[in-house]
Amino acid sequence: MFHRVIVLIFSISVLLGCNETSRPKTKDAEERFGRDVIHYERLYNDTENALSFPVWFDAKIICDEGIERIDRSIYSVDAEDTLDNGDAIQSLRERRQYWFFPSGRMKKVRVSHFYDDTDVGHMTFGYYDTIDRYGFSAAYKMDATGFLPDADLPADFPFRLDRFIERNDKRIVYKDEVSKSQLFAFTNSRFWGVVSIDSIANPRSEDWIVFGNMKLPIRQFHLRNKVLIEEDTRYSRNKNGSPKRILSDNYPFYVRRSFVYGKKRQCVAFIDSTFSDEGFLSRTINKIKRDAQGRVTKIVRSKENQRHNTNIIRVEYFHYETSKRRL
Repeated sequence: MFHRVIVLIFSISVLLGCNETSRPKTKDAEERFGRDVIHYERLYNDTENALSFPVWFDAKIICDEGIERIDRSIYSVDAEDTLDNGDAIQSLRERRQYWFFPSGRMKKVRVSHFYDDTDVGHMTFGYYDTIDRYGFSAAYKMDATGFLPDADLPADFPFRLDRFIERNDKRIVYKDEVSKSQLFAFTNSRFWGVVSIDSIANPRSEDWIVFGNMKLPIRQFHLRNKVLIEEDTRYSRNKNGSPKRILSDNYPFYVRRSFVYGKKRQCVAFIDSTFSDEGFLSRTINKIKRDAQGRVTKIVRSKENQRHNTNIIRVEYFHYETSKRRL
């Protein structure tokens, strides 16, 4: 059963608080207007951990700017734990490091977890310099010596590691190595009806159904008992392809992600608002900070409750390494 999301009119103060850093008016910078290295619709949801679909970044920008590596350091913030100057203490919790081929495609990903600034565990995954038009690239677990073809993955493995199964004119099938659940991507809208999905894929309740593909999804959900749609997520985009909003229905909660763009048509913030049948519950405001080149250097996440009290809960820092030939 579908539930209508209640639309919240976001306060003007939030929009005004998300200012961009000015950049030199060069030809290259002007060509970048409206585009970003990071695909924000991929942040803070299940697609972050879908390792076989490494479409978190714009490969063309990565290639054009000679970016070889991006380090993303994630800090939790405790408003009640402060320094002598009154600033809240930031604690490193996770670091995600991404390496790229010269083509801009993903080469390697390392995810590390921290406690008291100490690395308490990490996993590394590698890729071949290939990716299909639907965003799929086979990922493999690796250690310091390289490829681990028979690597055992733990039962509580937090990522999705898909393998391509088959493709025909109706759907593409992928299978997660750990959970054994399948992902069916229906690229042809002729087969988007519930009856067609059931007859073509016969999905289990844990399988994912995707309309479109994982690179540019239109809708994603589970189908239970052939008719009941669950964990339903819908994507809408602007005419230039940039994300407009994402609506996620996971009853009894509904989340609406809205994207805010500045004068240079680059995203300056995105806001996740959570609702129930009773109305608005809370929202998370993600403000984007940039350097003089227009690259994202920091994302500040703030939580706002029903009383409009706001606290910073997380800060992420981005560091870029560029090949010497581009310096």
